[in-house]
Amino acid sequence: MIDRAVFGRLYGTFIDPRDPTGQTRLGRAPQRFRSAEEIFAVLVALEPEATAERLAQLMVEAKSQVRTPVQYFDVTFSVSKSITLLHASAMASAARAATGGDLEAVGYWEQAAAGIWACIQAGNRAALDYLQREAGYTRSGYHGRQVGTVRTGRWEDAHRFIVGSFAQHTSRDGDPQLHIHNLVLNRVMRERDGQYRTLDSQALYEYRGAAAAIATLVMESALSREFGTGWVRRAAGPGREVAGVSRELMDQFSSRRQTITALTERLAREFEAQHGYAPDARALGKLRLWANHASRAAKDGHPLDVARQGGRAAAAGFRQVRIIHGRGTGVQRRIVRSVLSRHRRGAGEAGPRPPAGSPAPHPYGRGRLLPSRAKQRPAKVGQLGRHWHRPGDAGSRAGQPRLPGRVGG
Repeated sequence: MIDRAVFGRLYGTFIDPRDPTGQTRLGRAPQRFRSAEEIFAVLVALEPEATAERLAQLMVEAKSQVRTPVQYFDVTFSVSKSITLLHASAMASAARAATGGDLEAVGYWEQAAAGIWACIQAGNRAALDYLQREAGYTRSGYHGRQVGTVRTGRWEDAHRFIVGSFAQHTSRDGDPQLHIHNLVLNRVMRERDGQYRTLDSQALYEYRGAAAAIATLVMESALSREFGTGWVRRAAGPGREVAGVSRELMDQFSSRRQTITALTERLAREFEAQHGYAPDARALGKLRLWANHASRAAKDGHPLDVARQGGRAAAAGFRQVRIIHGRGTGVQRRIVRSVLSRHRRGAGEAGPRPPAGSPAPHPYGRGRLLPSRAKQRPAKVGQLGRHWHRPGDAGSRAGQPRLPGRVGG
């Protein structure tokens, strides 16, 4: 549980919550830049006879010049629609059982939904562990100069992130979409002297693809292990979906994707009309990204808004690092396999033991990450539960609920 008052001071002004006086900061105070209004006043003073139309242009220019301090990085882990619908199926079954007065079934389905979230959170933790280990650095010295291929500055170890995580159930358009916002504070403790410095964001962006692949592998393996979930490759693009969840069903709950796709197609037609040729993959990706941002609706009561001290309600500046389930190039997946091979811990697995004093093995070794083959093919979201064991079904212990699809007693 995150205390909002503590969270606001820490993420808004870097106040150390361990200091009861509230005077100690983690590193330097946030930078303060001129607001759009302040910049606009300067521009207007330079053009005292500006017309109303010119004043509107100056305000647009002022807003484009605004700089905001980066208080934290929003590392978002968003799962595929089929996994979201698997969770929705359990919740719908719980609601149906509650309507019928079957309290035992209510507890069973709520436990199943909680189990699905636990698998997602396991993948999320694995991604954060990887990012802390591989991207946990801060920069020291002056990095603006380079001699040959060597920079004059240096990178120093800082592998302990400060993270506040928020689980979300819906998209901006109100569709079911499970995802987790991980707010990584832009202050990390330098291991050399214990001083708090800013995080090297370049490393965070560099390793986000591999982190996505690790989160996906851990999550899917946990779902297969706990629920016997099967997987099929996506028809278009990388990644996998839960077997038995049709594309048509996912599209019914993906109004956000449909909006982005329709806008991207329109932009692609306009691009071809203007340039005389169709956009390539890179241009199409940029058009889709633009369509994504252009069509985004604001979230009502967004839980990530940080109220600053002094009564000024202003959200802290942040940069978003997306970690999408199923994404990751072949190179990134090879990185994952390399990482996992270096941190084996499966019982009876071949391989030399790490020497004394070496770092602890990664908590998700190969022995824990091998997905089982699926034996279930659920039909649609309202009926996914019929392929799961119910309390009292054959194969479950007498009088004890059994998690959906779990093999063995």
